[in-house]
Amino acid sequence: MSSHAEALGEIAGTVPPRRVSVGPVTMDYSTRRVYSSDDEVRLSPLEYRLLEVLLEYRGDSLSRRELLKYVWETEAEIETRTVDMHVARLRSKLGPSAYMVETVRGRGYRFRSDAIPRGTTPRMADHAARPASTSRARDRRDRRIG
Repeated sequence: MSSHAEALGEIAGTVPPRRVSVGPVTMDYSTRRVYSSDDEVRLSPLEYRLLEVLLEYRGDSLSRRELLKYVWETEAEIETRTVDMHVARLRSKLGPSAYMVETVRGRGYRFRSDAIPRGTTPRMADHAARPASTSRARDRRDRRIG
């Protein structure tokens, strides 16, 4: 597709987004750049493809075999640590956003579909975001006093 046709498609809303943000991670497909909390992350082409696939299937766990198929384009029947090594390298480069790439025990890996850091439950995040005047502790205190 020509750039003119892409531009027209973008105006009409038929071209997929050129930039995807999930939590602190942003992937800009048009420039092939990745950002973690607004800092640019330099990835190798293979690491970029790995992140691209994980983002495409965000929220879903992918087995090592599936990642080998989608990223490396191989149908390997052998057990390999290649995926694990590349995921570790990707996490290292993502820095504080590394928690977005989760290990799914007995299955493989998944890119989180939310932006809540590991160790924080959604309920904890909701409570932290709630104004102090409506917190449960303040409500209990007010009931005891009043």
